[in-house]
Amino acid sequence: MSVVSGSIVAQESCDRIPPREAPPKELVEAMKRQYEQDSVGFQLPDKKMLKAVRNDRQQLRRAMVDRLEDRMFIHGTPINALLDSMMDVIVATDPSLTRPRVNLTWLTIPNAVSWGEGTITVFIGLLPHLRSKDELAFVLAHELAHHHQGHTDRDIRAKHERLASGELKEQVKEAMRQTYGRRARLEALLMDVVVDVRKHGRAYESESDSLGLIWLMRTRFDPLGAIGTMEVLDKTDKELDQRPIDLRAAFDHPGVDFSGLMARSQTPISSLAGVDAFDRSREEDLKTHPDCVHRAEDLRIWSGMEGMGEGGPTNEARAAYAGIARKAMRWLVESEFYYEDAGRAVFLALQRLRDEPEDPFWNAAVARGFAMLHKASKEHDLAFVLATPKKTLDPVYAAFLEVVHGLRMSEYAALSEHYLQRARSSGPACEATLFATFWQAHAKGVTNERGVAHDALFAAYPDTRYRELVEELVAPPAKPKR
Repeated sequence: MSVVSGSIVAQESCDRIPPREAPPKELVEAMKRQYEQDSVGFQLPDKKMLKAVRNDRQQLRRAMVDRLEDRMFIHGTPINALLDSMMDVIVATDPSLTRPRVNLTWLTIPNAVSWGEGTITVFIGLLPHLRSKDELAFVLAHELAHHHQGHTDRDIRAKHERLASGELKEQVKEAMRQTYGRRARLEALLMDVVVDVRKHGRAYESESDSLGLIWLMRTRFDPLGAIGTMEVLDKTDKELDQRPIDLRAAFDHPGVDFSGLMARSQTPISSLAGVDAFDRSREEDLKTHPDCVHRAEDLRIWSGMEGMGEGGPTNEARAAYAGIARKAMRWLVESEFYYEDAGRAVFLALQRLRDEPEDPFWNAAVARGFAMLHKASKEHDLAFVLATPKKTLDPVYAAFLEVVHGLRMSEYAALSEHYLQRARSSGPACEATLFATFWQAHAKGVTNERGVAHDALFAAYPDTRYRELVEELVAPPAKPKR
């Protein structure tokens, strides 16, 4: 953005985040019609099982429509177009395949899902972890196999068969006869059901890997991307960037008592009793993507690539995907803000600042995050926007949270000001910088300053994606009902 003769002109080179928009009406109506047809055509011989499975299927379909109407999906971007074009290439390899819808969601989990009702969803949290279009193509081929083989319906049936089994009923009766520890026994049985169903689904993963590989090998995509995908998925329960935050570079700025902060951080919050209870024996069973090492070995055998080294992409493939990963990481941070996890957004932005210290978006994201933490601290609502460090978190993130929890209210404000100044000095102010300016003024509670920031944002970006959020923040509090 630049100021010309007193007016504000938006800088075209600013990398804007797509808005959270309602889905096209024709998409929702088409899905509802399809769901009605699916419901009529679905039958099972056992009436009790049919009723239970049909109920789950209907809930799944209602949830999908609700997610669409709640604006949880991203529409009409170049990444959407890329996903659609990739799916077209894969589906064209086999005439027996039906083309599912491919959606991109704001959800931050590193995952992709076939919902079993004709939709494959790629989570924005997965895209920064991947390293090439070949890996992304295998993700789509794998999910297409789940769709083609009807794995979701089979999973639903497996769950209900387990719940209706005589063995489980006897175990529940035995637990209920106990005088002590009844709840713990029932919880253990429920966990056994969850793990049982997930293990039952492992065969589906292998089946989808093999089918996905077959289809991938018929396309222009490199089949080594399948093996590379497993290497990536095996690490998605850890932070993408494993380098610890440089605490001095991040926090040692005017207005922050850095030595005092380090002293306060020496007593870990996560040492509090009961915070870290976690059954490590279940860790592999409950991973987002289990068995990736063995699955990679199988893919090598099936593709005839045994002994060919790592499945990582070439430098050229990485370079071709880098722009997608960079864009997706920005959208991911914006999504963390939407879900009001300001601490997580600050953490991810600080990691990116290590490699892009002059980037205005990342500096503005840190400024906005600290402004949110400042306001939450003033209102004693910090727990709503800042996670508690736990051993179940990656140590890199948990260590960062320990330090952030040690900051004082005034230090949140000081850090917000520091990073906002860095964003402004990094070049022409973008939409993210202007919105961070508004948020900082809002956190301070200075009405005039907030008004100036509001006007600057809307003058530069009349169609700003933050319109609804700004209106919500400036709206007077609702009067309590009598």
